[in-house]
Amino acid sequence: MRQVTKDTNGSDAPSFSSDGLKIAYEEIDDSFQKNIAVVNTDGTGQKIIPKTGGGQWPAYLPGGQVLFTNFGATSFEIWRIKIDGTGLENLTKSAADETRPAANSDGSKITYERDGNIWIMNSDGTGQEQLTFTGTDHEPDFSPSGSPNPLGIQASAEIVFERATTVAIVEIASKNVEVVGSGNQHNPVFSPDGTQIAYHRTVGDEDILSAPLSSAGLGVALNLTFASTRFENNASWAPGTDSDTVAPKCKVKAPRKSQFVKRGPARAAGSRLTIRVSKCDESANVRVSGNVKASGGSASAAKKLKLKTKKGSVEAGAKKKFKLKAPKKTRKVTSRTLKRGGKAIAKIKVTLTDEAGNKTKDKVKIKLTT
Repeated sequence: MRQVTKDTNGSDAPSFSSDGLKIAYEEIDDSFQKNIAVVNTDGTGQKIIPKTGGGQWPAYLPGGQVLFTNFGATSFEIWRIKIDGTGLENLTKSAADETRPAANSDGSKITYERDGNIWIMNSDGTGQEQLTFTGTDHEPDFSPSGSPNPLGIQASAEIVFERATTVAIVEIASKNVEVVGSGNQHNPVFSPDGTQIAYHRTVGDEDILSAPLSSAGLGVALNLTFASTRFENNASWAPGTDSDTVAPKCKVKAPRKSQFVKRGPARAAGSRLTIRVSKCDESANVRVSGNVKASGGSASAAKKLKLKTKKGSVEAGAKKKFKLKAPKKTRKVTSRTLKRGGKAIAKIKVTLTDEAGNKTKDKVKIKLTT
């Protein structure tokens, strides 16, 4: 897990774009007014969308548009806007309070909450239809596109929502509702493949959990967050995966040149290549490997020579040195090549892996000298 936004007054209600590269969310400014903002998933490119002051609960639409809730003439309405601040449009235009919009995978349908019930409409605001009638239903989210889910219902034909603090699902065509949760479950959202539902609970500290969905309902939940001093809620799945899709990022630094000898006073230093890994945005397992390409000094040296692999871990924000040892043969051939006027380049590959198995690969070159 890593922090994406660093707003002084807080941020809430994230929603991924369909390509998984951006997140829309609520940003709280210094006057404690909420605005709708967007940010790249690596934390860069953060900006407030103009004309969204007071906006809440954003939801990305395909084509660079965002849905959100804001006050209209007499009540809360569902609005649509482009991320550059143009094209602002009120979609609902009613006297009732409409909140919590969510779009289906192709953006053609929108589900939302109206006065404690779940509704659906077309993306242009037409065809508004009520799906539930209890007055205790909140926070809807569409099932994903693809194959039928474990309940046997065709994808994009149902909506998951919170009913009186538990998880329920409504089939759009029949309006049949099935309660699949067991209580203290809020803001449910489908995984991209429809097999899991993430939600947050409010026992002690608020945490995000994920539970498998089957014909018997929700299974045993897995705790995804554990912070004891913060409240985690309003989960959003990254498209195409059930985990964090962004690999760890670290600064990888190597010397431009390095002395490299077979023997002599500098042997200890010269037989190791030092790689520095620092400024990681999250904890990462590190694997440093490489080879030396020696050429020009003798025909027998024109080949790749291995370096010994080094492994370790680096905590987020920390730094660590990785010293690659050169086997005896590599030192011998490289030293001979350099002394005969040849050249040698060390090519190093640094692989960073987070707890979810996401990888980042970095490559550096070092010119070797005697």
